Amino acid sequence: MFSQLTRLNLTATLIAGLTLITGGCASQPETNSNLTAIELASPSPSSAQPSNTDPESNSPVSDSFAELDFDDQTGEGQLIEVEEVRLSLGLGFVVITDQEGDVLGYATATPDSQPVSVSLSDRVASSQELIGILFLDNGDGEFSIQSDSRIRDGEGELIEEDFYYTYKKN
Repeated sequence: MFSQLTRLNLTATLIAGLTLITGGCASQPETNSNLTAIELASPSPSSAQPSNTDPESNSPVSDSFAELDFDDQTGEGQLIEVEEVRLSLGLGFVVITDQEGDVLGYATATPDSQPVSVSLSDRVASSQELIGILFLDNGDGEFSIQSDSRIRDGEGELIEEDFYYTYKKN
């Protein structure tokens, strides 16, 4: 199965070739034309794989349908309720971070998953501002901040929302 990057490279190569062919058909033939053959290189398998070492290497993907919404919440520091999550690209992840960017927990989301609750692996022990971020899975079914891609909305904005979490000791 070809990766999306491989399919895009093949499509671009075909379009470039067809442009050269059809461009020549539209003009008058020259009697002494000198054509030079160009050899197109195919992408190497490693160039189609995302880097697992650089979190900035995964370009965000666009999903004009995507949305993420949270209400401010009160709790014992273990569970976050997502008011609304929408995406149309496939399996995604709703990721909860603190203001420093530390991942506190995540949950899977699909185009028809509602509601979504996020169990925190790192308990919130004080009231604070948290951030919910929407990621698209890279196809392995496991969340990785290094290899999964952030999602942008129709205006090009990264899908994320901050909300206030009030810690209530039981």
